[in-house]
Amino acid sequence: MLALATALVAAVVVAGFSCRGLWAYHHARARATAQANGTITAVSSDGTIRLRWTDGAGVAHTRSVDVDGPRAVGEKIRIAYDPAAPARIFPADSGDTSAITRYYLELAGAVILAVLYSLVWTARLLRLRSTGQPGRPAAATLWSGKASMFSRSPGAGPSTWLRLIESPGSPHRGERELGWQRVMWNPALERLEPRTPVTLSGSMTTRSLLAITLPDGTRLLSIGRLRRRRPDWRWNLDRRPAADGRAFKHRRVVPALSWALLGATTGGVAVGLVSGHWMYAPLGVIVGAAYLVNAWALTGGAPRLPLL
Repeated sequence: MLALATALVAAVVVAGFSCRGLWAYHHARARATAQANGTITAVSSDGTIRLRWTDGAGVAHTRSVDVDGPRAVGEKIRIAYDPAAPARIFPADSGDTSAITRYYLELAGAVILAVLYSLVWTARLLRLRSTGQPGRPAAATLWSGKASMFSRSPGAGPSTWLRLIESPGSPHRGERELGWQRVMWNPALERLEPRTPVTLSGSMTTRSLLAITLPDGTRLLSIGRLRRRRPDWRWNLDRRPAADGRAFKHRRVVPALSWALLGATTGGVAVGLVSGHWMYAPLGVIVGAAYLVNAWALTGGAPRLPLL
């Protein structure tokens, strides 16, 4: 639930930023009671124009403002401003809905972000509960999978797999393999010994969802369907021993914190470059971190530290 909480916090911060921007905009617009004529001196591709104008006291100003529709250098435009603080101006006769639209788009994005991740995680939990009560005994061995360079399978960090075989008390002779199941990482898996007794819930067919319960009662979330055979060449699998208190040296695992830092850096730089306003970079930092943390969690990546 840490990943979902990260997404919800990001949505709340973005929504708060947008609401505060809307309030400040309407407050400043209501105080802009004076008007003057301005001359456009520059036009940018994002709809922002630069104006040169003189206020009622005879002081010349040069300011930028967002407008709707194309404009040309040298064109005259009527503006509104606050006599007490003429630093911010508004188009008086052509409308200025572009600034308001930007805030509403940010607010809508925050709502969509919160709803989307809530639905995804709710669907995961409902699928787990739909498998019914524990039933069939089996034995599980923990494997770590990494998508090969030829694979298109998504993933943020090594995936977690369980090789399922018949329970040691089964009447079948030998080691009868039941299949391979990819699961979301859980701290309880770090202490899983080879051939640990587990309980399987749901149908054993490859078209149904399978839930796996560990001896301590931990119920694992499955990712995808049960595979009858070892995953093909798209996955490089290695058997993982139970943790002995030391980090696994045979594999490099990127923890959740690293994904958050990567997402924050990438999101902040991307938003700053695309928008052309670095004041929006903190929004990209928050959304980018939330996105990559959820991507890591939803794909079942295993962190280096059990608490991350």
